[in-house]
Amino acid sequence: MTHYRDLIAADRRLVMLRAMAEVPDYALRETVLIRLLEGERLAVGQTELREEFTWLADRGLVTVEYHDDIQVGRITPRGLDAAAGRVAVDGVARPRP
Repeated sequence: MTHYRDLIAADRRLVMLRAMAEVPDYALRETVLIRLLEGERLAVGQTELREEFTWLADRGLVTVEYHDDIQVGRITPRGLDAAAGRVAVDGVARPRP
């Protein structure tokens, strides 16, 4: 049985990937993602967002860059496939048709 927290985390990860997929350079600063997730009612703090970056990076869905003290997530080709629903990744929600 899937727990509520797992469902929320999977949704949050999909929103993050889709947001990165929509910008021209495929990268977003953590500060932008925090505000975006708040607007989607999936709010997280900086520590939690960085944990999500690590989780996504461990699965080859994003790379993480550092600009001063700010982390920037950049979606990978595999992350683009997950965001579009072309591949299924356990722990990332599938986009609805």
